[in-house]
Amino acid sequence: MQCGGVGLMAGAGLGPAAFIPVAVVGGAALVYGACKVIDKAADVACKVIDEAADVVAKEVVNLTNDVMGRCCKNLSSESGKSFQQQQQDGDLDSSEVENMLFLGQTGTYAFVKRNLREFSKGEDGDKGLVEADHIPPLESIRRAAEQPGFQSLHRANRGLYNMVMSLRADPRGENLFTVQVARHHHRDALSTGASRASREARLLLSRSIARGDALVMLKQAFIIAHPYASQQIRDDAALGNRSHERRVFISRDRTMRIYTTAFHSLLVKYRELDIINDAEFKHLIEYVNNCGYLDRRSPEYIDILDIVKRYGKPQN
Repeated sequence: MQCGGVGLMAGAGLGPAAFIPVAVVGGAALVYGACKVIDKAADVACKVIDEAADVVAKEVVNLTNDVMGRCCKNLSSESGKSFQQQQQDGDLDSSEVENMLFLGQTGTYAFVKRNLREFSKGEDGDKGLVEADHIPPLESIRRAAEQPGFQSLHRANRGLYNMVMSLRADPRGENLFTVQVARHHHRDALSTGASRASREARLLLSRSIARGDALVMLKQAFIIAHPYASQQIRDDAALGNRSHERRVFISRDRTMRIYTTAFHSLLVKYRELDIINDAEFKHLIEYVNNCGYLDRRSPEYIDILDIVKRYGKPQN
């Protein structure tokens, strides 16, 4: 079963035209492989080929950046309609909204703010449409250092330890990974806000981080970051709906696809940082593909539901 109809693919989490630099990198790899089997006498020729491939790669990256800039510079249509008016009039479908706003794209907080927000700049910019969501939450990472057992984390999970310690030099988490999401989806998530239930849910993740249990922590992080899992838990706790202004209109199916792709991309990044190993990576990919964050029987879901039942307040 593939949750949201999306399987893990190379390039997941990249923006428009991302296939172009990927193709170039693949081509450069083939060139390099060919060079390895050529006789030593052809080394000079190989070097020339490699340098040419580098030049092409740089040109394509520049072209890609230009395409991204023109795509996002202004969300208004040629008819002069605003982005919201285009949505209301049915001129844009969910997939177009996803692509125009780079929803589900992952990167460091600094990268997302710098490269995926062209549409929000200037006097006529469309502001307040998206937000960057740290997954796991920044507060969970910060408070992990206060938890019992943290002193042993550098032995239990060096990758998690490095992530926590990075906040000493980077207190705003500029270099930690985030996902660009619709503003109302971010505000709907249990990971966001100052309510006692949200604070306690984030603290639950802090304890998992301090133990070095990245597998459990990421399951918890996906549950409280996902707007539909968060609302399902509120419903199960009989708290009702959170009401936030919706300036981005996007279908439930498209939202599921966006979060599935984003979670896949984050898992790839956390495996690269040795926060999870290959077996945990495979397990978590299957967890995401099967909508594990919506599974009411999972220990992680039950623990978060207990917190929301205990500390949550009915929504107006």
